[in-house]
Amino acid sequence: MDVATLFGLVFGAVCIAVSILIGGGGNPASLLTFVDAPSVFITFGGTLAAMAISHPLADFKTATKVFFKTFRNIKHNTLDIVEKISGYADLARRNGLLSLENAVDPNDDPFLRRGLRYAVDGMDRDQIHTTMQAEIDQISTRHAEGKKFFDNLTGFGPAFGMLGTLIGLVAMLKNMADPKTIGPNMAIALITSFYGAVIAFVFAGPIANKLSLRHAEETLNKEVILQGVLGIQAGENPRALKSRLLIYLSPKVRGETVET
Repeated sequence: MDVATLFGLVFGAVCIAVSILIGGGGNPASLLTFVDAPSVFITFGGTLAAMAISHPLADFKTATKVFFKTFRNIKHNTLDIVEKISGYADLARRNGLLSLENAVDPNDDPFLRRGLRYAVDGMDRDQIHTTMQAEIDQISTRHAEGKKFFDNLTGFGPAFGMLGTLIGLVAMLKNMADPKTIGPNMAIALITSFYGAVIAFVFAGPIANKLSLRHAEETLNKEVILQGVLGIQAGENPRALKSRLLIYLSPKVRGETVET
């Protein structure tokens, strides 16, 4: 499990709750002052309505799966992939491409296994590049669609929070003659903005950022694999190929000293 995602969501909620309790003099009942039915309807209900207009039902199901994936501790060890490719390149250089047919580890990245299969089956460089690049592009498109759901949620939450603020202010200004209505209407005006901020900056925005990070990690690995397979297919020197692939990694990961 990716503890960082769980920690961030839980700790964010705890910080908000603690700050409310401190502001309310430590009285647990102060938490209830931030529960307002009209504000919930306009902010959460309005956000849900806007998301339903913007996305088909299938996107909601996909977004749920994508959300839970952010809790998974997915390993993207690019250095291990480079070492694997270097080993396969050495084997192919010594014994020919066909020697890879039974040497590929079934636990390797499926993208790497497919690429090596293309090389063993005799596909030329352009065909391999086109086929594998198309898969990378499709992965990027799929990831972008999943992230877009949370990006829209990040925008709609504060927007409906602001709409609720306007509703509360209008209601307050229309009833200034009655002091008893000022408090409830002001509560709607402020709490809706609070709800919108929570949706955007505690939940949807951070999730979208985590998805961007995961996408960058995965596409980096795919690009390394693509270049590695092309190098193996071309009979490139294993050490030269490894050096070329290591360029994709940071100097720290490569074990090099970073000059200041």
